[in-house]
Amino acid sequence: MTYVQPNSIVEFFPELGISPNYENTLYFDTQADKNTYFSNLDKITTATALTYTREARNFIRVEKPISMLYNAGYMRFKNTSFEDKWFYAFITSVEYINNNTTQVNFEIDVMMTWMGAFTLNECFVERQHSTTDAVGDNIVEENLDIGDYIYNSVSRTHKMDNYSIIIGASVDQYGDSVAGGTLVNNVYSGIMVHQFGTVETANHFIDELTDKAKSDALVACVMCPTQFIVGGQATSEVVTVYKNLNNLDGYVPKNKKLFTYPYNYLVVTNGQGNYATFRYDTGE
Repeated sequence: MTYVQPNSIVEFFPELGISPNYENTLYFDTQADKNTYFSNLDKITTATALTYTREARNFIRVEKPISMLYNAGYMRFKNTSFEDKWFYAFITSVEYINNNTTQVNFEIDVMMTWMGAFTLNECFVERQHSTTDAVGDNIVEENLDIGDYIYNSVSRTHKMDNYSIIIGASVDQYGDSVAGGTLVNNVYSGIMVHQFGTVETANHFIDELTDKAKSDALVACVMCPTQFIVGGQATSEVVTVYKNLNNLDGYVPKNKKLFTYPYNYLVVTNGQGNYATFRYDTGE
């Protein structure tokens, strides 16, 4: 009978986030990629010079104290004398045998053990991680309870500090009727827009129309930020706002999805109860 030198190897890993129900797993194009990935992972411990490890038995005894293996959640083993193949398995429990020996109960990870040896056909992907983790790569709703939000910064545009009185009327500044309509910021309007900087000038315009028995020409009277009305024409401006993609209230996310809506976004308000939400969907 030929003597076989015990040289099987078992490597123990902490919990890797993959599950025995295969709702969460890893994917590799080749067995070489898979083996290299696990070779580079941090290990809790490694047992060497073991006798043949039988994958069908679902347990193995190693010369390690149980305290060393309490946090082990995953393992792989290879029977070097018989084949150059790694078997991957979920650790289901550990049992005390004696001070120096622990029984590790496991369940073979079929997907990881044979990944690279089979070809996946077309299938429906229910959920997967983005390849690059760039901001905006993954904006699928998580349906999580967000809780209370924290404002990291507040800034003012100072575009709405000064207001003008805007009166819309069917007459010009002299009280003469307007023939036809006009374009206001490329929008057709049947009235003329009159801008006043003070209450006195606005009242004077209204009084003059009343004296001329043309008060019916008054159509609308509103307040508007002076910044956006120039010569009776509505204008617009671009306001640049700093988008925080560094941290969230001091926390640096491990997944950059947290830099997008609904975890990170911009709220604009006019200071009078009206709000608009702008979603951050990209890193630009």
